[in-house]
Amino acid sequence: MAHLKDVKAALAKMGMTETHHFMAAFVDKTGKQITEGTVAVKIVSPAGKEAEPIKLMGMEGHFGADITLAEKGKYLFKVGTQLPDGKKRQYEFKYEVK
Repeated sequence: MAHLKDVKAALAKMGMTETHHFMAAFVDKTGKQITEGTVAVKIVSPAGKEAEPIKLMGMEGHFGADITLAEKGKYLFKVGTQLPDGKKRQYEFKYEVK
């Protein structure tokens, strides 16, 4: 599961420029949340520019990071993982800033 939360107003009060919190959660075959492992995201902007990977930190049942989505348009999120089973996996998610 991947989710974006608009945190621009809250972070601006603290002098930060990030606009969203990106989070990804994973479960094993039994439905138990996976909280260990390495997760990173590469964001492709509406202009087609791919940013450097951002490491997602483990946080209360998900992995997440605050990010900046400065342009309006469609973004592509490329998520790479290496979870406790040792397998590397990749996922893609899309989101449009209006």
